[in-house]
Amino acid sequence: MARFKLFPKKEVRAQTDNFDLLGTKLLDYINAQAPISVTPTSAMKFTGVLAAVSLRSQLLASFPLNIYKLSNDYRTSIPDDPLYKLLAYQPNPYMNAPTFWRLMNTHLDLWGNAYAFISRYGGKAIGLTPIPPSNVEVEIEGGKLFYKVSDTGDSKLDKSHSPDKFLHFKDISFDGYVGMSRITQAKKAIELGLQAQEFGLDFFRKGGSAKGIIETDGQMDPAGFKNFKKYWDENANQGTPILDMGKKYKQLTIPPEDAQFLESRQFQIQDIARIFNVPPHLLMDHSRATFSNIEQANLEFLTFSLRPMVKGYEAELEVKLLGDDLGKKSIRFNMDGILRGDTASRAAYLAAMKASELYTTNELRKWNGDNPSDDPKADKLENPNTTSNNAQPI
Repeated sequence: MARFKLFPKKEVRAQTDNFDLLGTKLLDYINAQAPISVTPTSAMKFTGVLAAVSLRSQLLASFPLNIYKLSNDYRTSIPDDPLYKLLAYQPNPYMNAPTFWRLMNTHLDLWGNAYAFISRYGGKAIGLTPIPPSNVEVEIEGGKLFYKVSDTGDSKLDKSHSPDKFLHFKDISFDGYVGMSRITQAKKAIELGLQAQEFGLDFFRKGGSAKGIIETDGQMDPAGFKNFKKYWDENANQGTPILDMGKKYKQLTIPPEDAQFLESRQFQIQDIARIFNVPPHLLMDHSRATFSNIEQANLEFLTFSLRPMVKGYEAELEVKLLGDDLGKKSIRFNMDGILRGDTASRAAYLAAMKASELYTTNELRKWNGDNPSDDPKADKLENPNTTSNNAQPI
């Protein structure tokens, strides 16, 4: 029997001791700290990971989902299909569809796997219950694959299940059975980001800089030092300390650049962008962004990052939920919806589809969320840029 243990159920984070930042650079600080245990949940404490996972999950949840009937290479939307209502509105009694899909993609991005138990009635799916990846083990016994669920507190779930009872969305995989966690594979990069974050916190807790040192011509006895320290602490921030007996104050600062702090923080955001295949400007790093390359980066993000991810969801949904209708129906996330946030792009898209005679005016109005037009021409394919109704498609 082969067993694939996904992740430990308990998280242990090493505690870091206080460390004097005076004259200490970031690398010295990191070397002085105990290693941080990077897990899917602790990684979310790094702002770059939080932003990337949130972005990808929210985008997936925003795509309209449709079920189509396939006939003669054409497809027709089936809005009254019970499966459509399950996937597009409410997968289970305690979650609406956007919440469900955000959760699924959060699990996928952090653990490399996302699971949902399929409840059926009369062979038809009637509910999808998310199961935390840490509660699932993928097992192979006698050449058959099983999903072993444990520690959910539900006796109906805490046992082994056949694959037809589970939706299993996988990230890139080494074996095809379980997905690979990006957090686990890139934990060193994420640990560096977390350490830099801790460095910044300690740095500014200490006022953002080592303000200075005080030199004396002689050595103070313990009682004199104690009295002077009390006097200085009471007046340094709100009053005006007066130095006597040869004491001299010398300004001493630690520019964050010298501590490699700002550079490291910026680099770590770019590193997280690479890990999750997200353009840096979408993680609020605009250091190399221009108007022209942002537009191209958004298109590449849609094509090379979101589309492959969405295709994996669609394939798993069709195989596990369509049953005998597999090949007769299709399940699709409408990624055209991402253009709804850009008025100019949306207008150009609608105009191009109309001019190419691929869609009627009413079909485009429906896509845009508008009521149909009563004009008889609104249901005809024609190019408004020509004077002939027999113009050929572009």
